Amino acid sequence: MAALEGHEVAVFIRKAGVKAARKVLVGCILDDQSSEQDWQIIGVRADQKIEIKGSDGQALLISVDQLSRYLVIDERKPTQLRRAVDSFLSSHDLKQRHIVSELEGHGLRPVSAEDAKALFGVISEINAGENPSFDALQQFHEACKRSAASPDPQQRRRALLCGASVFERIEQMEGDLNASVRIKLAYYWRHLGETQLAIEATDFIEEQGITKRVTSAQMEILATERAAILGDVYELDRNSDTLERARYWAKRAYAISDGKSDEAKSVLRRVSSFG
Repeated sequence: MAALEGHEVAVFIRKAGVKAARKVLVGCILDDQSSEQDWQIIGVRADQKIEIKGSDGQALLISVDQLSRYLVIDERKPTQLRRAVDSFLSSHDLKQRHIVSELEGHGLRPVSAEDAKALFGVISEINAGENPSFDALQQFHEACKRSAASPDPQQRRRALLCGASVFERIEQMEGDLNASVRIKLAYYWRHLGETQLAIEATDFIEEQGITKRVTSAQMEILATERAAILGDVYELDRNSDTLERARYWAKRAYAISDGKSDEAKSVLRRVSSFG
């Protein structure tokens, strides 16, 4: 069974023309990967609109651009579809397919080509034993967060686990504490529900003289994250000592930001509401 990205098939339709598209696409299945309903392609019109019919009998007309929402599957002659599409793809398109395929091996479905490039670049560098640049890691982190915003809980968890794994590897490679890396680890562990690991990622800010090793901006973020994590723990254990620590770090984050950080304000309001 051949499953091709809808955006690749859209390129094929535009370049090959309606007649060629009709020949290989009619009878193919569209899978939106979110609903239980599949759609069968029943026609390709002269204006390049695609006629589809759902498994419930509903008929729709979609544009070529809308194909990007789907996987296109040919259960009859899979190699014919792939050969037809590949013959009209550029080397850039084929490279993009390779990137997406590699990321799917890690359980990731990036939300854009730019995110795919950012994720693939960092993972490839780490696998080669190289330390990615700070900017590359920032882009990787933002791409991971966007992937983790998926409504699919499995995709969300895979994205968060990938992020945690990468930044753990970075810390191992550097062999020294890096506040920027710990910020990311605290974020991933907290959103994975691994509160103990999240707390441990921020424990170092309790050390004496730590302000000499981290910037004010980093301390603000770490204090905010630590307060939020301790707030999570308090909701579970209702321990007054936990609440006191959460309040301390929330107030510390708020003070560092001079009351200008929305995140610090939000965490302070939250832990203050616990009574």
